[in-house]
Amino acid sequence: MDNKTHMMFHDEDVRAEGYRQGLAEGRAKGQVMVIKKAVPMFRQMGIPEAEIAQKIQQAFDLSDQEAADLISTK
Repeated sequence: MDNKTHMMFHDEDVRAEGYRQGLAEGRAKGQVMVIKKAVPMFRQMGIPEAEIAQKIQQAFDLSDQEAADLISTK
């Protein structure tokens, strides 16, 4: 494989990785937006904070700390 072909494949790999990272970041931002809109609604419905945290954690596959941080953000 000559250098030009090698660089072409490398550029393709870099673009593909950037695309995957962009999708992951967009998905994460979307999840945060959904959570921030849902938490106040759950509170209005009288759902206890611990239950809200548990449901958010399970639905979005978050750690205890991630869920707590998102729920405490008002």
